[in-house]
Amino acid sequence: MAVILLFTNLLCGVAGYIAAGWLGSDAAAMDLAVTGKSVEATPFYEMVFEQEPIPDLHEALLPDPETKVRPRPLFEANGRAGPHDVLGFRGEFAPIHADIITIGDSQTYGWGVALSDNWPSQLSGLSGRSVYNMALGGWGGGQYRYIIDKALRLHPKQVIVGIYMGNDSIETLQQVYQNKRFARLRLPERPSLSDFELKLKRVTPVKVALPAHEVQFTPRRRFFVNDRDSEGVLAGYRLLGDLAVELVDIARKADVAITFLLIPTKETVYAPLVQAAGKDLGDMYNKLVADERVNAAELERKLLDTGVRVVDTTELLQRALESGVQVYPLGPDGHPAPPGYRVIAEAAAAAIGGSASGGK
Repeated sequence: MAVILLFTNLLCGVAGYIAAGWLGSDAAAMDLAVTGKSVEATPFYEMVFEQEPIPDLHEALLPDPETKVRPRPLFEANGRAGPHDVLGFRGEFAPIHADIITIGDSQTYGWGVALSDNWPSQLSGLSGRSVYNMALGGWGGGQYRYIIDKALRLHPKQVIVGIYMGNDSIETLQQVYQNKRFARLRLPERPSLSDFELKLKRVTPVKVALPAHEVQFTPRRRFFVNDRDSEGVLAGYRLLGDLAVELVDIARKADVAITFLLIPTKETVYAPLVQAAGKDLGDMYNKLVADERVNAAELERKLLDTGVRVVDTTELLQRALESGVQVYPLGPDGHPAPPGYRVIAEAAAAAIGGSASGGK
């Protein structure tokens, strides 16, 4: 019996040696990769389940070397944020495939409302297609460029990018200058972020009494990222446009359709009502609205030149507001209310129509 057992072990060993030689070194390398230990990578389960709270960072966020911040995996819903899936994105679960991927900042994430009320979720209901939302507050053009490579691994038929006119320009500028991945895009004449004047003073909300209701704005904050007399703003929008064009090229190579939604500031959406009510909110407010419209038009023109779909949702939101729909909270929050997100979802659904694929 012992002789038979010894012979069997010897035979298995020889067979394994022959198989390894036949499969080549890749098989041996794979085996070592599976059984070996790395001290450089954080184990998956520790990364997901054992997350220490980060001081001075919102509970829904974690720091990230590539994207500055990323959504915390398995974060529970609290009415304004979450739930997050195991990858950290806003949803009940991480899919292996999605018909549509949405990319953007907090306006696409849906900050301030329940998961079912953000525009990607409402788009799913309107279109009857699966939508996976890979957006996060604080992101800009650099993060959109980074995440699209990950998004395409889910083999979507459509990618929809929400660009927010209320802060994407400056956040893109900061990401380009703070992440060496984007050093190739920095302006030769301004090699450092300190070469731009980016000082936002304390912001105090402005209350405005309109015939139907009182509403609050933060025009100084939105003017800071749209002022066309600022070199930082102009550079930010130029970089945002350049990165958006890169998204178009990447999507086309993957034969995936891509659509851009331009999402305006609350101040610009309210501008016709403010004017109709005879309210003078000062030069800063007026210049914000005018400059934002020029910035949006230039960005739209740059994207349209690539042949993709671009939808400026400003007039749609303005018409809804003028018809009595409360598209924004009445407080200073600049994120849409659920009916406002509905308008954006309807714009997205109309843009993609019945098209199911193609990069044109």
